[in-house]
Amino acid sequence: MLDGRSKAMTCTSNSSPRVVLIERMLPTANYSPAPAALLLFVSTSSPRGCDGASFSSGDGGFELGNGSRVGVDGAVLVHQIVVLQLEGQSTGHANGYYHAGSQGFIKTSGTHFVKNGRRLNLNGFNAYWLMYMASDPTTRAKIFYFAFLQWPRYLKLQAVLTRVNSITGIAYKDDPTIFAWELMNEPRCQTAGFSERPIQDWIREMATHVKYIDGNHLLEIGLEGFYGESRKQNNPGNQVVGTDFISNNQIPGIDFATIHLYPEQWMQGSKKEEQSAFVEKWIRTHIADSNSLLKKPLLLAEFGKSSKSAGYSVGARDEYYQYIYNTVFGCIKSGGPLGGGLFWQLMASGMDSFRDGYEVVLDECPSTAAIIYQQSRRLSAIN
Repeated sequence: MLDGRSKAMTCTSNSSPRVVLIERMLPTANYSPAPAALLLFVSTSSPRGCDGASFSSGDGGFELGNGSRVGVDGAVLVHQIVVLQLEGQSTGHANGYYHAGSQGFIKTSGTHFVKNGRRLNLNGFNAYWLMYMASDPTTRAKIFYFAFLQWPRYLKLQAVLTRVNSITGIAYKDDPTIFAWELMNEPRCQTAGFSERPIQDWIREMATHVKYIDGNHLLEIGLEGFYGESRKQNNPGNQVVGTDFISNNQIPGIDFATIHLYPEQWMQGSKKEEQSAFVEKWIRTHIADSNSLLKKPLLLAEFGKSSKSAGYSVGARDEYYQYIYNTVFGCIKSGGPLGGGLFWQLMASGMDSFRDGYEVVLDECPSTAAIIYQQSRRLSAIN
């Protein structure tokens, strides 16, 4: 539970409101060939809905556990890191670490993400376990990135955005390595009959304050994509949760929209055909609204398939991932607003206590790893 001050409301979220920031660069020595420029999108949450990630790029695609050094700046926790891959030349950092943001901040142009005037397409993942593994010296070798996490209220918000990275000497608000801020993961409001007003007012207030301090970085809310009362027929089971995909994302200062996709959770007891039809309509409807009403980019920030669901197999998951990736790729290739998809969740071997059914362990599932890698390669080819 979180208390959304300055207006009286009680909202649920998969995290307290906060911001995650990057505190380390990637070692260049582990890449063969050297990667295109990498950027990170960072946000927050908690299991299932608690995010964090690490990334390695090369012939094998995503990798974990090569014993890379990890920089710790004070008390650090990690919730989500989403990896963005850009076309361009990689640049070395003086201390041997890869500097992902040396060429400028990511911006939006209409319904697209852009960097240096060129469209940015992305592929990535979530992994909430990172904050736990990164804070334990005995398991730290499993990850590459560290992030610092904080948020509530103005004083802490300002302290985070203006904080100077002790490794790079760059203030977070001035660091192009950071792609975007997220206000809250999966907000829902349970007061006043799921009224849309409390969250709408809170987003407007917080977005204004974030942009006042930091005008460099993109900002998004962290929405699942639920519509308000007037368009609840688009929601699973006509459910309303106190958010509205349209009005929330139309607030000045919100630069792009997000959706999540969990038909197995949202439509429990429904048939596979019904869930498949919902997935197609959910993505299609949000693409259309992002293009015509919001006129902003859209990011599929969470999707996955649980091994605990009926009829699960790795083959079924691969088929689902391929469908999602084909949809994302098709939209990007046609010039649409959907800029990428981030699966839930990447995990390393030997982490059984963190498994939630959605985990993807690349060593155990080479077919899934190949699908993820193929998506990264073909998005890079059209950047």
